[in-house]
Amino acid sequence: MYDINLNFVKKGMILHVVFLVAGLFIATVILLDTFTVNERVMEMDNKVLSKKVVIDKNKVLIGKVSYTASYYYEVNGTEYVCKHYTSDVKPGDKNKKVYYDSKNPSKCTVGYFKTPKKGTLICIFIPVILLLVGGINILKINKRIKVIKNLNINGKLVKNLPYELKPTNVSINGENIKKPVVEYTLPSGVIVPLYGDPRHDNIMFDNDGLIDLVIDEKNPNNYFLDYNINRISGNLPEDFYIDPNREKEGEYLTNKDAKGKSIEFTTLSEEEFDSLRNE
Repeated sequence: MYDINLNFVKKGMILHVVFLVAGLFIATVILLDTFTVNERVMEMDNKVLSKKVVIDKNKVLIGKVSYTASYYYEVNGTEYVCKHYTSDVKPGDKNKKVYYDSKNPSKCTVGYFKTPKKGTLICIFIPVILLLVGGINILKINKRIKVIKNLNINGKLVKNLPYELKPTNVSINGENIKKPVVEYTLPSGVIVPLYGDPRHDNIMFDNDGLIDLVIDEKNPNNYFLDYNINRISGNLPEDFYIDPNREKEGEYLTNKDAKGKSIEFTTLSEEEFDSLRNE
């Protein structure tokens, strides 16, 4: 068992939760608005062409105006007016169809569309994207956390590997999130690049400048990189990475023990080194 810290992985979920909540909020607003409009439109069971149109200009702010178009229409000899408000776009002065409630002709609307407008479709598309992005990435992170936890059972610990940081496609508050990358040699001799999880905690390095790895060598796609991973029962000598360039000299790297206490580099004799590797 290893003391694997998942905090910075879970922290990456926050952004996607925000997407999910924003998507749900926008979708709820659109659905409520659509329901209200449709309920009102359903009452408009009759229509008539307006008799005249009066356009009024309204001052809103300095340099900003809005317009009110008043459409006068007649039902059973009685004249009614249906007002339609616009922002900074002046409406035309041509007569339009006015939709009204035959039971109460004063209830009306202008510009009724039986099919959704282009803008409405775009507004619906936005929360769908937010929900998909948020939901899919939350599922991916949960799956990733499950894989990392399983490494406690079938993972091999390799401490003190050299690494480099590479940028990701994610930026928060204008700062690019980075992830560590190491080149690891499998038992078969194949060297594979291992890409760590994005560092959402913005910790870019450790005191010793090295990184630790837990990997399932039978399935090398399952691994986890962090700056300090230790066996709960205490690290073993074979947990530490052997630098192949210094192997002949009988050196092995041991910078920290399970409690985080620094350990100096140790140089062994050739006999001691062979004995250690054969244990």
